[in-house]
Amino acid sequence: MIPGITNSGFDTDGMVDQIMEAERSTVVRMEQQIDTYEEERAAWLEIGRRITNLREASRILFGFETPFNDRIAASADESVVTATAVRNAPEGISDVKVIQLAQADRFLSRSLPQDFRVAAGRYGFRVGDQEEFFTFSGGTLQEFARAINTRAGDIVTARVVRDTANTQVILVEALETGADNTMVFLEDARTFALEAGILEQTLDREVRADILPSTVTAWTTPLSPSLVAVRNGTVIVEPGAEASIRMPGAIATDDNLILEIRVHVEDLSTTWTPPDAPPGPSLPDPGQVTLGDVTIENAPSSVPLPDWTPPEPPPVRDDFSFLFAQDGGTVVPLPDLSDTRGFETVRFRIGDYVSTLRALNVRNGNTHRRITVRDIHIYDPTSRGDLAPVNPVSAAQDAILEVQGIRVVRPENSVGDLIEGVTLQLHSAGSRPVEISVKPDLDAVKDALIDVIFRYNQLLTEINILTRNERAVVDEITYFTDDEREAA
Repeated sequence: MIPGITNSGFDTDGMVDQIMEAERSTVVRMEQQIDTYEEERAAWLEIGRRITNLREASRILFGFETPFNDRIAASADESVVTATAVRNAPEGISDVKVIQLAQADRFLSRSLPQDFRVAAGRYGFRVGDQEEFFTFSGGTLQEFARAINTRAGDIVTARVVRDTANTQVILVEALETGADNTMVFLEDARTFALEAGILEQTLDREVRADILPSTVTAWTTPLSPSLVAVRNGTVIVEPGAEASIRMPGAIATDDNLILEIRVHVEDLSTTWTPPDAPPGPSLPDPGQVTLGDVTIENAPSSVPLPDWTPPEPPPVRDDFSFLFAQDGGTVVPLPDLSDTRGFETVRFRIGDYVSTLRALNVRNGNTHRRITVRDIHIYDPTSRGDLAPVNPVSAAQDAILEVQGIRVVRPENSVGDLIEGVTLQLHSAGSRPVEISVKPDLDAVKDALIDVIFRYNQLLTEINILTRNERAVVDEITYFTDDEREAA
């Protein structure tokens, strides 16, 4: 209220509002400027983010993580073997034949009644070089299995399964694969295994064949005793020779019996150099005639020689069928061997070839290889001394495979030291080699290139939206959602 003025017809409220509006205009302009700055700042941040994304995508292409060095390994039959490759693994193709998978001991009991009780005692297990012992106070089969898993679970596991409505079985399994990791029941565990029908008493079926001059018969064509040598428990068979090693009696074979041999196949081949042409006969000096001061040399003698034809190189014969199992008059070839760098162990399930093994024959049909054999060992891999499993689900054994024809043995089915930069996972045995190829990871290269192009296009799109006041710029972008199009 302004006395004398407010009610005099002047619009004092309007006048005050106009004065205040004029005063507020500066603040409004500043607030609008702040909004503009915030929008510009947000736009610059978005451009900076997109530039950073483009830089990171480009850095991957040319930095140490470049996908151009990535490698992938492919298997021609993944049901037999699969492979993974590390970065920078050499490109190439290898043939891998899986002859046998590595397995662990897995023994099943006979059918046991539901009220079967395990006696109290001290139970122990050994797998390879590891041993575990625990005390069990007695109880049901389920309680005993839980005790094994809790107190010896680092090396063995146990599982109880009801095989019928009124009976149950227990499966005891070693955790490590490989022929050296056999499972042995110790102390009261041995008594329990016999009582539950996991193991049974048996004769020891391990045989070692001595290699002595009296047990080796050698022959060659023509006969040359020097081509076969027996010394220090080994037999050395030179090219073209044959030898037969008698077993200590006739050994009856079955599906479990393994013939294990240490073998060295040595390649003696050298580069053949043809001989020089013969020089011909040596002729005497023809002499001379002198008369006074005149001397006349006699014409030299000459011997016409035929044209020189160098001899053909000596024949080369490669024959990798070295070992033969003999059963009386029947001789059966064992699988082929390959060249080795030293002594390597080869194993054969001898029951697949002969029903009775009486001798092991070594035939060297090569012209340039020497084969040396020692440590002939015949055994049942499921046997545990005087005990054998009654129902072996599987027995401890090594993986056997061939890489490029070279036979190798490993205790596990994951093999990473045969092909440089490649890890093989063995899944099943196969009758034929499987091709393993290592090649660049083209999908990774493609994805990296697409990512760079995508980030680059995103950056240009954002710059065009911010710098060109044209609706057509937004309409041309087909991958925008409705909300992104409205925001743009």
